Amino acid sequence: MRTVELNGQMVTCEHTYPLDELAVGQKWISEGRSVAIRNIEGQDVSYGDYGNDTTYVCNFLEFQTKFFRVVE
Repeated sequence: MRTVELNGQMVTCEHTYPLDELAVGQKWISEGRSVAIRNIEGQDVSYGDYGNDTTYVCNFLEFQTKFFRVVE
């Protein structure tokens, strides 16, 4: 795992987190998009953009192919 700067924030890359290390409220980003985990049920992660009520759901592994975890 390494840490790099993306969109002015430090994120982890080259690492896949096990499901038990994901938590509601964690901030994740991609190019130009910030999301927070809203719920975890089984192996599915529900997440959404800040300031938007729309919620998306995908498998926790697929989620990590779309977003990088912000290091706080």
